[in-house]
Amino acid sequence: MKKPYDIVLFDLDGTLCETGEGIRNSIRHALGEMNRPVPPEEVLRRFIGPPLWDSFRDFCGMNQEESDEGVRRFRAYYNTIGWLQTRLFDGMADLLADLQKSGVRVATATSKPEAAAQRILEHVGVAPYFQAVVGSLPDGARSLKKELIPYAMERCSAKPGDRVVMVGDTHFDVQGANEMGIPFIGVLYGYGTREEMEAQGAQVFAQSVEQLRGYLLP
Repeated sequence: MKKPYDIVLFDLDGTLCETGEGIRNSIRHALGEMNRPVPPEEVLRRFIGPPLWDSFRDFCGMNQEESDEGVRRFRAYYNTIGWLQTRLFDGMADLLADLQKSGVRVATATSKPEAAAQRILEHVGVAPYFQAVVGSLPDGARSLKKELIPYAMERCSAKPGDRVVMVGDTHFDVQGANEMGIPFIGVLYGYGTREEMEAQGAQVFAQSVEQLRGYLLP
């Protein structure tokens, strides 16, 4: 049976990995050092997915200079402690292995810094399944999905006629897929909501990694 897609692009936070604990702890640490109030849990959850600069601005009322400082303090904590509080979602390693065996090219398209994404995938033992690990640059450039997706496709040697799909858990992932004209599968075990993704036009959803497998493999 023919495989449904030639290239699968994954978001990382909330799609491949449960990273929320480490990210939230890193935000708390950064805000504490800056003597800023820590938002409630439902707001902290919304930090997961979009670029950090945007989240510090939108959810903490910071200007550009303050956001830069927040990102610096976040990274200092996350890169030493927070990233270790990451686990792969159950069943994901088997899915990635089977995609590779089926000849599917797999890459990330994450706004997380590329070096951090690579380190996390190595830490949880699935880096060998990825043809490309694509993330943002250290200065925050290339952090939008509409920038990440085409670069990830290029790294996967995409050619005309290849069937490409974006898999993610937030409306940012849907927007990026829409802007690039590729299909999208939303996972509901992550940090976004079905309502937010549907508002951007998402129609296909997976409640679990096992259900996601049914969309990606014949």
